[in-house]
Amino acid sequence: RTVSSTATVGGNTAYTRDHAFNAFGFRDTGIAFSPAVSNLNMYALAASFFPLEHIELFKKLEVGSKVFFYHKASHGAISDTDAANTTSRWLGWEWDVYCNWRISSDLTWTIRYGAFQPGAAFAHDDCRSFLYTGVTFSF
Repeated sequence: RTVSSTATVGGNTAYTRDHAFNAFGFRDTGIAFSPAVSNLNMYALAASFFPLEHIELFKKLEVGSKVFFYHKASHGAISDTDAANTTSRWLGWEWDVYCNWRISSDLTWTIRYGAFQPGAAFAHDDCRSFLYTGVTFSF
């Protein structure tokens, strides 16, 4: 392969401004929209609690919610290819709800739901939703 995003021949010239930042690790940017952290200002409010901590079986059952607000840091593209090339920098907002349950020391179950409402930077304003559930067994 002669063209690569990490090789100079692919356009990554030394001592120039990087326009394709790729973050290392994980950053919760919402479950439905979930943009990469590139040209993005993101604000979040979150709350969680353990509603059944007085019952031994459900002691580690966490219920929570997060609200995200997305705004382009500058005019130009973001990682989401559906974003229209408009003058607006308002990307939209998302509301997530989740439940994490550590059933035992080596078994965890999670369920998450998110709904994203696109902002003026998108040509389509249809609400996007996503539901995820998973079980983790660690040993």
